[in-house]
Amino acid sequence: MKYAILSSSFGAFCRLSEYAGTGNYEPFDIPADAVAAVVSRRCDALLVDRVSVLSEDAQKCAATVAYIIAYGGSVVTPEGALGGPAA
Repeated sequence: MKYAILSSSFGAFCRLSEYAGTGNYEPFDIPADAVAAVVSRRCDALLVDRVSVLSEDAQKCAATVAYIIAYGGSVVTPEGALGGPAA
């Protein structure tokens, strides 16, 4: 599985990249770019350290997760999948 990584800090990025494994991820700084990578199937899942990196607005976060799932992607944290085929 290839992950699009979106993190809140460099330390979080390091933990997420270790979780994903060498060569199994692509880092992103902009939430819309990370979402586009999953929706376009360039990556299988969005790996985040916390969902709020997508948006501080809870409704926007929920809508983004639903959008990714609708296109066959998954949203994952190190604690487990939030939704999608990886769940």
